[in-house]
Amino acid sequence: MKKILKIFYFYKMPEVYALYNLENYYFVIFLNGGHGGGDRIVQITKQSFEELKTDSYNFNQIINRDIRLKNLDQTMKEYLYLSSSEPYILYTIDNRYFIELWKKQRTGQSQAIEIDEKDFNQLLDEIILPSQIL
Repeated sequence: MKKILKIFYFYKMPEVYALYNLENYYFVIFLNGGHGGGDRIVQITKQSFEELKTDSYNFNQIINRDIRLKNLDQTMKEYLYLSSSEPYILYTIDNRYFIELWKKQRTGQSQAIEIDEKDFNQLLDEIILPSQIL
């Protein structure tokens, strides 16, 4: 069974961010640049994930608390293909591969579906389109 990467988009000025959840992995992506000029994607705890879903007022405190945790060592990468005839976003987490179909804007909730490495690499190189594998 294919796994689902759950995505939640937030526009709570001044912060614009997306929260990602895959099983026990939680990440935040800063959609308006990196956190403090640093990383654009940061792994966070489940507690921080839940807090950020409801409270953006303490955003910097929550993120800064998690950045210092050494056990949060997973990486997530994002690849945007928004000008494709079938716009999509690719993600990698812990040698797992996902695709999110672009809906012209990043709002509300979305999901990325797990795909195999071969399909991921062909999408990454723009050899195939999402409709050829989904």
